[in-house]
Amino acid sequence: MIKTQKYSLIVFLAFLSMFFVFVVKGADTSEAEVLLYQAEEAIDREGIGPERLYEINSFNAFLTIVNNMGGTVNIKETIENPETTQIEIDEIVSLLELALSYLTFQTTYDEIILLYNQAIAIDFSGYTPNSINAYMSELNSIHEIITEPTSGEVIIQSLTLDIQEAINLLIVQANKTNLINANNQAIIAYYEEKVLYTLNSYELFKTEVDNYGNYLYVNSVIADNNISQAYVDELTSQILDILVLLELKIDNSQLLDIYNDVSDIDLSPYTPMSILAYNEELNRLYLIITGDNLNDELYLSTVSNLENLANILVLKADLTSLGELYNKVKNYKQSDYSASSYAYYSYALNASLNLMINANATQEEVDNVELMLNDAIDKLRKPIKIVYLKIGETIDIDDFIVTGVSSIIGYHSHNNELVYVDNEGNIKGFRYGDTKITIYFDNGISETLDVKIQAEITTSTFVLVFVLPIAILITGYFVTFVKRKDIANWFRNRNKNRR
Repeated sequence: MIKTQKYSLIVFLAFLSMFFVFVVKGADTSEAEVLLYQAEEAIDREGIGPERLYEINSFNAFLTIVNNMGGTVNIKETIENPETTQIEIDEIVSLLELALSYLTFQTTYDEIILLYNQAIAIDFSGYTPNSINAYMSELNSIHEIITEPTSGEVIIQSLTLDIQEAINLLIVQANKTNLINANNQAIIAYYEEKVLYTLNSYELFKTEVDNYGNYLYVNSVIADNNISQAYVDELTSQILDILVLLELKIDNSQLLDIYNDVSDIDLSPYTPMSILAYNEELNRLYLIITGDNLNDELYLSTVSNLENLANILVLKADLTSLGELYNKVKNYKQSDYSASSYAYYSYALNASLNLMINANATQEEVDNVELMLNDAIDKLRKPIKIVYLKIGETIDIDDFIVTGVSSIIGYHSHNNELVYVDNEGNIKGFRYGDTKITIYFDNGISETLDVKIQAEITTSTFVLVFVLPIAILITGYFVTFVKRKDIANWFRNRNKNRR
């Protein structure tokens, strides 16, 4: 049984080894056969001959590899030989692919040669030296590929694009005409015509010119044949923008005539302060007129300022009416009037005096203070002896004072049990009696008023009528209102006296 198993295993291994040998012997030759056919076709395509179909150097490079492989006959025998291994077939495929890749059609080659010769024949005089060098370096690389026999059809065809890209490397030399003209204008303005321009505009122009390097730098750009048109245009635009900064000075002769006219007017009717302001503005305008920065804008504004300069002057005020009023009322005595009304009068009187001695007082100020003085005189009032207030009644204490130009800052009741005063000056009586209310003003004065809180008349109050004999045969009736308890007390006291 064991021998039978061993025999079977040996048979199986023998069969497997035979199958392995068969697999090794059966190499895939299909690709090699196709490539060999292409090589045979290349050598003699329908009798045309390689010298007419392919560029000769590329064909020779192709043929050299084929010949080194023993020629097409030998290659075919090797492919068809059952003993040839897959490795050998793969090597044949690799060599045939390499040989065929060397082939370049003559028409393709002629087209590239034509494009190359045209590229070499370009007139380089209008291009920058750096771009010419880059261009020629690229053409040299292209020439090396063209003359290399093993370049092949694909690479030779791609040279069409390479030649076009090489042409794109060429940069036309910049047209510097505008830059030269702009630079010449800047040089003239910078050195020769500076006195024609306003000082401020010239200084600004000079600073900007120095920032880009002045004419020496521009000349270096002009001399640089490799500079781009874009940079030349940018620099030209920069110089032209800077030239616009310059402003020509304006003839000031007409301005001086206007200035002289306004300088000669009679200033005696005007206030000293307005005369001072007038002269200061006149001096300021003169400096502009004779300065180094008189441009169109300043010229027009200066003309306007000179024409409106008289608006600064203020006529002296007429003090006649105010003086007469002041002399008429200046001696009123404080003791004759209430504190608040006299304070207003005193303020108006002092304000009038201050204006009358003020040489710069305006007519409007004088008229206003005269109105205030008249108002203060009208509001003068005699001192109020007593403010009467009934129990439960509320009145406004402000009605008994004069504020004038001052303001009330507070109130004070001397007896809150009798009368209360709120922040608005409203007072209310609580009990019968006498007290005081003080009012405080922001000008530092205060005024105190006597307040009498009277009993309120009720239904229990009796009316007594006393008939009194009056001299000259006139009978008078005195009517008074008396509370019931007061009558009772009166009768009680009367009875005591009789006893």
